[in-house]
Amino acid sequence: MSNIETTPVCLRRSDAILLASFCLVLFGYSMFSGRPLSLHEARLPECSREMFHNHDWLIPRSGGRPWLERPPLPHWITVATTAVLGQGCDSVWVVRLPAAMMGCITVLLTAWIASMWFGRHVALCAGLILATSYEFYTYACLAEDDIYLAALVVGAIALFVRAQFPPPNQPVQPRIGFFTARSWPVVAFFVVLGLSNLVKGPLVGPMVVIATIGPFLLATRDPSSSRRFIWLWGWLIFLILTAAWPWVVYHRYPEVMENWRFDYAGGTHQYDQPFWYYPVQLLGELAPWTPLAFVGLIATARKAPVATSPARFLWCWAIIPILFLSLPHRKHHHYLVPHLAPWAILGSIGLMEFAKLILRPRPAPLRPTAFAVVAIIGAAALLVLHQYIPGALKMTILLAIGWIVCVALFFHGIRHKRPALLMATFVCGLAVTASWAQTFLPDQVTQDTLFLKQIPAANSDHLPLYINSDLHGELDFFRIGFYLPTDAKLLHNLSFLRDERIEATEVLVITRARDRSKLETLGEVQELLQSAKARGEVPPTPKKPTPPAPEDRFTLFRLTFDPNLRRYPAPTDISTMEAMGRKTGPWCGPPL
Repeated sequence: MSNIETTPVCLRRSDAILLASFCLVLFGYSMFSGRPLSLHEARLPECSREMFHNHDWLIPRSGGRPWLERPPLPHWITVATTAVLGQGCDSVWVVRLPAAMMGCITVLLTAWIASMWFGRHVALCAGLILATSYEFYTYACLAEDDIYLAALVVGAIALFVRAQFPPPNQPVQPRIGFFTARSWPVVAFFVVLGLSNLVKGPLVGPMVVIATIGPFLLATRDPSSSRRFIWLWGWLIFLILTAAWPWVVYHRYPEVMENWRFDYAGGTHQYDQPFWYYPVQLLGELAPWTPLAFVGLIATARKAPVATSPARFLWCWAIIPILFLSLPHRKHHHYLVPHLAPWAILGSIGLMEFAKLILRPRPAPLRPTAFAVVAIIGAAALLVLHQYIPGALKMTILLAIGWIVCVALFFHGIRHKRPALLMATFVCGLAVTASWAQTFLPDQVTQDTLFLKQIPAANSDHLPLYINSDLHGELDFFRIGFYLPTDAKLLHNLSFLRDERIEATEVLVITRARDRSKLETLGEVQELLQSAKARGEVPPTPKKPTPPAPEDRFTLFRLTFDPNLRRYPAPTDISTMEAMGRKTGPWCGPPL
């Protein structure tokens, strides 16, 4: 780290504008790429749309049922964004916009932290590396909760850094007591730390932040360094923000405790993974910057033992939360999204070390033949393999031309010792490739989405439309509801078609093809429309010997009720565990 900038140099306004513009274009392309909402992505938009219409701002719902898997902060942000734009939560672009903004905020905060410690150049590269890391880019393009949590976690860390590593010209507070007023970064830290409870669940965000700053403060062995965070009013702010929503929810739905036990105590073994799961996942989530991140880890090793050094904090931030998350058996790769920021800073430091290596004086300049070989071979490979590359031939030709241009700029940057050109070329190449993939790579739910878009035309008689949510634990009904008009009604299960409040003699039902036999117990059934392929429907493999079959395809049925069908009052008390398929029932009449 000897040659890395160590004088705090805050980002210029032009730097922040450059990073923000790049991120909004990179992440925002998904809003208009035509790629449909993914399976899990539709949950937040659909619950937000229901919140927008029923004005219950505290309880996310699905078809009127309490859906308490996640707190409401991402829903509030989604609804507020759509309201400001004069939209409903029913367009792909508008529900993905808040995620793109959260991704942009996280990148800017990461770059600011890096500039406080290592200077402007490391900061700019850290922001670009984070934005183009595989997992972070993926979730910044999706309407998912993880990117919201990333913004709050990195925001809390940034406020801690601002308070713990103040600028040299800032006056020192003479006395810090348990009740003494604190500076605004400390107050904001406790507010943001408390708000992080409202994204993925109580204590999910705060615990990883505390797992970072706690060991760092303890390792300094200097009580004065941690005294500013031992503050009564700050922890009261945190406790109020932590407990307020769970308290309200518990008093309205006491069974939520069972749902939390299921989530926190591992009520399912579906996501059980070994202790080393996250370190292995990290290798892919940082791609293509993984090697540089570990180079940065080595480069900062000499400074890490220094008690109050930024390098030590960076090590705590990068390593300890991953170890903390590795303790529970329940694990999933997207839980790492809020923890990629420190690795991006390490990747930037590693990039500086790599730049010194490739830009050092050479005995002979790079020859044009080297450029020609790399450029021509790469372009030729793209054209030869066109039949295996999604998209039209003209798009492959454009990719080949883009490859030649990138290689030319890269060689030019090396030859003339221009690191900024090298970084810009590589990052722009990644951005173009990612955008191309958004548009042309196959998507598992494309056929299902085309099926859903055909349903309004198939309902020429304007019959009541119902969606079966009992899909054996799958969440496809969120996608189905999002792509259909708001008057489509969600059924807790098919037995609710016996609801005595249904007066129509004919209805349309969307469910899997295999459910036809259940519908036939209610009346005469006619198949109107079916998806061309079920999600994940592929030939059997040794790893997946029983993939989704044609019976799993979503189908639009026309049901003419049996005139003698017995009707029942529909249960109105559906718990969140039942809504989420974690418990069976209730039923409207005998189970189907």
